[in-house]
Amino acid sequence: MKSYIITKIFEADYGCEGIPEGESLQDIVCMKADDGTTLNVKVNDSELTEKNINEGDRVYCNDKGEIFKEEKFQ
Repeated sequence: MKSYIITKIFEADYGCEGIPEGESLQDIVCMKADDGTTLNVKVNDSELTEKNINEGDRVYCNDKGEIFKEEKFQ
């Protein structure tokens, strides 16, 4: 898995309709790797809170778009 620094977290824009029924609040997580490549993934807001993931944190991202805080791998 490649490691990234989270550069920005945006709450997804649901417009005036709000969050669709049956869906959860999604955030767009913008990340940058040491080699300069960038990655943007949608993540449940509750998952970010549960994992205590914030802007500036180093995370790992797998092929499924799941992110994990670096401390889990130390």
